[in-house]
Amino acid sequence: MTLQEICMIFYQLLNGLEYIHGQNFIHRDISPENILVFQDQLIKICDFGFASYGAQTSANVGKQDFVAPEIYFGNQNYNNSIDIWSLGITLYYLCTENRIILTCQLSTIGFKLYLTKWQNMSLQKDLLLPNLKKTQ
Repeated sequence: MTLQEICMIFYQLLNGLEYIHGQNFIHRDISPENILVFQDQLIKICDFGFASYGAQTSANVGKQDFVAPEIYFGNQNYNNSIDIWSLGITLYYLCTENRIILTCQLSTIGFKLYLTKWQNMSLQKDLLLPNLKKTQ
């Protein structure tokens, strides 16, 4: 996927999520598997099976690789910010085609992010270098 395609997809995802949250829903399962891309590059968020209505919720749902830390660790009170986390992980996946794997380390407090691969960094460089050149 090109940088332009990723930006177009992500822009539409942000607009869709803004609408969902504006209707007082939390999707709770944002991931690449729940994004439909049509031939004209129109994007639709799908699979509202885990969606909840209201400002806060407590069920532990979503795909493990895309859930926010508060769900991963069983926090009983969270809000629509969990969808923003999942969208960020989805953007990382779109840019790298790699998943971030969350694992619980019982011997430590908190969580660790384990990145599956670091080899495919060319797209990240394309995203960063134009901005770095502007500041020099």
